Amino acid sequence: MPLQWLHPRALAYRLFGADNQRSMFALGSLFYVAFLFLPALIPRMAPSGWLLPTLISLPPFFVLYVVVWRLPSPSTEWAALGLAALGLALMPVNPAAHTYVIYAIAALSGAVGLRRAFALSALILVIYSGWHLHLGYPAMMAGITALMSIAIGVGNGIARAYGRKEAALRLSQEEVRALAQLAERERIGRDLHDLLGHTLSVIVLKAELAHRLYERNPDASRREIAEVERIARDTLGQVRRAVMGIRAAGLRAELAHVRLALDAAGVQLDYDVESSGLRPEQETALALIIREAVTNIIRHAGARQATIHLLRQPQSWELKISDNGRGTSGPPGSGLKGMRERAEALGGRLALDSGQAGTCLTITLPADAASAHGSVQPRPATAAADS
Repeated sequence: MPLQWLHPRALAYRLFGADNQRSMFALGSLFYVAFLFLPALIPRMAPSGWLLPTLISLPPFFVLYVVVWRLPSPSTEWAALGLAALGLALMPVNPAAHTYVIYAIAALSGAVGLRRAFALSALILVIYSGWHLHLGYPAMMAGITALMSIAIGVGNGIARAYGRKEAALRLSQEEVRALAQLAERERIGRDLHDLLGHTLSVIVLKAELAHRLYERNPDASRREIAEVERIARDTLGQVRRAVMGIRAAGLRAELAHVRLALDAAGVQLDYDVESSGLRPEQETALALIIREAVTNIIRHAGARQATIHLLRQPQSWELKISDNGRGTSGPPGSGLKGMRERAEALGGRLALDSGQAGTCLTITLPADAASAHGSVQPRPATAAADS
């Protein structure tokens, strides 16, 4: 077996079918199997000869455990009941077999409906407690097992409900993104149709007229050709303005994306953006700066509120991104350096004010003058940017 197969994530993927947090949790939970071997530390806890039956019980336990995590209901329910039966069967020779009972209840609470999980768990605990006392084991151990089972079951139920809400939120975010993209494509299609449809039809008609007039009335033909040229130039200007509008829509799309990301992170966003008149290279740079700044807020700030304001000043554009997080006092990271480079490449500047009250990032770009160094080349936002 290659050594990389023994890596925890690779092992979790092979056992439980997904390389994610849930599979890693399932792998880590196998640690509690060690409680089956408490009689080795407390010899008087179990009769002699307990070790061999305990070792024999491990292979079916692992099979049932993988079924619990890998297959959907009703297989999970039957596997959980099998774990409980395995624990009850082992109890006469090993009182620590209540470990299997706890595994069973934990599996039920995370796999089946709340009412059914409660009913089956209560039934298992009643049977376990009666069997435990019948075998002459201490009543306190049965009580501790019941309390642990209830606590783990409730915890798994809460985690399952939270997971469903998180999945619903992700689905809602994807639907919002898809609808936003669809609406933007429809808007672009309408704009292009309204802009080019009629104009191109007029150009075709005038070009045909100029062609017919060329032989018998050259002056009229030249006038029609000049009119075609004028219309074409006007249309070119309109297309350029439309393209700028489409690029500005990219800034609005970025704001929609970061709003969803901040909502998922529990950060309330307040934004006011006026992008009319931005040059395309300015719009691109500001969109990427916002992306990197929001990445910092989510990963490092620990904030609960954030604001993004883009306003037109008499001679400049001013973008302010602030949060009420813990601020930063260390050296600037690659994300901040990248944002400063984007601003300076367009003749602007970046200012950072960070302290206990939070962080405020201010980017100022010239409103009309050409950039001092030419247009900035877009580059991917730093994935691990830190302020």
